Amino acid sequence: MASYIGTVEAQGRGVLHLHLVVWLVGALTHVQMKEALKSEGFRQKVTAYIAANIRADLEGADQSTVLRMPQQAGISYSRPIDPQILDYASVAKKAELTLARTVQHHVCSKNSCLKATKHRIQCKRRAPFDLSSRDFVDETGDWGPKRTYAYINSWNPAIMQCMRSNQDIKLITSGAETIDISFYISLYVAKRQSNSSNTSALLVKKLAFHKRRERYNSDTVQLNRRLLQRCANTLSREQEFSAPEVISYLMGWGDRFISHFFITIYWSSVSALIRKSYLNMKLKQYVANLFLHHVLIIVL
Repeated sequence: MASYIGTVEAQGRGVLHLHLVVWLVGALTHVQMKEALKSEGFRQKVTAYIAANIRADLEGADQSTVLRMPQQAGISYSRPIDPQILDYASVAKKAELTLARTVQHHVCSKNSCLKATKHRIQCKRRAPFDLSSRDFVDETGDWGPKRTYAYINSWNPAIMQCMRSNQDIKLITSGAETIDISFYISLYVAKRQSNSSNTSALLVKKLAFHKRRERYNSDTVQLNRRLLQRCANTLSREQEFSAPEVISYLMGWGDRFISHFFITIYWSSVSALIRKSYLNMKLKQYVANLFLHHVLIIVL
């Protein structure tokens, strides 16, 4: 693993849910990947990787067969299989199928995934999922695991054996997908809150109080400073947290997992250095625009 970044989401019921992006050691850039996918030999390697690490099929079972398969109650609280036992491979494979049937079967409902989009009721998880008789990847980067039943989420065998819980794993094969998934994960930091933790309502209430309290204050800088302070205090004092969130913070686990250390770069300092280094106005503007362009690429 070369690096990773993940954020923890507290769902409507307060259950913690991790969204994680992992960069593998030796992974190609999106430009290199686009070129490599033109090779049949490389696509065969990617297909073999998908077959070993991303699964979405219960040994060819169709809908009727899947629905007849038994589910194990409380499976997420059971112990992983000891890898030192005899015939571990066959025992682990059987356990994997039971786990997948129990936690990976997607059932659409109005309370979970069915949402109205353009006057149509659709599953936000995009179920039913595409069927495929084999693992595949094409020259454009489109890929998919073998799936014979359209309501089984994809999973990773190793993570399934250890975590024993629902997951949805994906392979990123292009720069556009990297940007999309990064934006999707970042969205959880600023997403609309549920009724039990309505950030926007708390801020509106504090804004009304601020306007009444500072009605006759003409100092704009002081007004803005106090507004920011009151908003921050409101969120830290009045916002509700679920029990799992509270325990996570008390234990020091936090709400994000990042492999690298980052520092803040202030644009005012950068622009001041450029103005000092380049006296010619046209050249200065060109360099500033070029630098800003590269900064945006790095951020994305």
